[in-house]
Amino acid sequence: GSRAVALELAIDPELLAERIAREIVHAVQAARKAAGLDVGDRITLELEGDPELLAAAAAHTAYIADETLARELSIGGALDGRGN
Repeated sequence: GSRAVALELAIDPELLAERIAREIVHAVQAARKAAGLDVGDRITLELEGDPELLAAAAAHTAYIADETLARELSIGGALDGRGN
């Protein structure tokens, strides 16, 4: 018995945006730790970068804000007040 497995290696734009959002969260969490913030400290987060990064962040604002404890999230200058 031989078996074959086929894998789709292409990453669709939605999956790529989700991966970028997770990387943003990881980078912010590392910056929070380096800054010596307590685990529960709320922050104001401003993101700037290339259009692909900003588009991914805009598509996942709630996830990024929730995971990083961002009270306010500014993406490319546009503020999304979370009210937390």
